Amino acid sequence: DENDVLYISGSNLNGGGVLMFDVSNPTAPSYIGQTPAIYAHDCYARGDTLWTADINAGKFSVYDITNKSAPVFLAEQATPSNFTHNLWISDDGRTLYTTDERADAWVAAYDVSDLANIEEIARYRSRGAAETGVIPHNVHVRNDFLITAYYTDGLIINDGRRPHNLVEVGRYDTYPPQRVGFFGVWGVYPYFADGT
Repeated sequence: DENDVLYISGSNLNGGGVLMFDVSNPTAPSYIGQTPAIYAHDCYARGDTLWTADINAGKFSVYDITNKSAPVFLAEQATPSNFTHNLWISDDGRTLYTTDERADAWVAAYDVSDLANIEEIARYRSRGAAETGVIPHNVHVRNDFLITAYYTDGLIINDGRRPHNLVEVGRYDTYPPQRVGFFGVWGVYPYFADGT
C-alpha cells in the first residue's frame, strides 16, 4: 500500500488469513501482523481499514488495522452466492463491490458508510451469466466505474456513479468460442498511467 505495507492473502500460513509485512526496506521485509486464521482469497487495504474476501466462508470481513500487530474485527457481510472471491471499494469509500466466483453469480454493491449497518444496495449480473453460467472473477473501481473480469464473457464496465443502479456501459468479449468454465480473461487492471 501507500505506507509500504504488503498484505498477503491465502498463503499456507495462518490458515490463509492475511499476513502483513513492512516492506519499506524491500530487501529485508519484516512481519508486522495478521488477521484471524480465516482463509482470505483476496484483500483490499485503504488507510487503516482492511477488507477481506473470505471465499470459503462466503462473506467479506472488515478490520481496523491502525495497530497492525493487533487488528480489530469491525464487521462482516455475506455475499449473494456465498463464495466471496474479490472486493474493491469506491473512491469515496462509501460503497464496496464484491464478486463471487461461481456460475451465474452477481457483482454486488454494499453501502459500507456505517459498518454497524452494512446494506446490500444493488446487484449486477452479466447477461451471459443468465444464459450460460458465466463466472465473474475480479472487480476493480476507477473513477466510479466498475471494471470487471468475467472468464468467458470478457471485460464488462458498469457505471457506479449511482451505486444503487449499476448500468452496463461497455463490454469486450475476450473469448468468443467458449461460453462456460474458467477460460478467457482472468483479470483487468485499470490503473496504468497511460489509461490502458
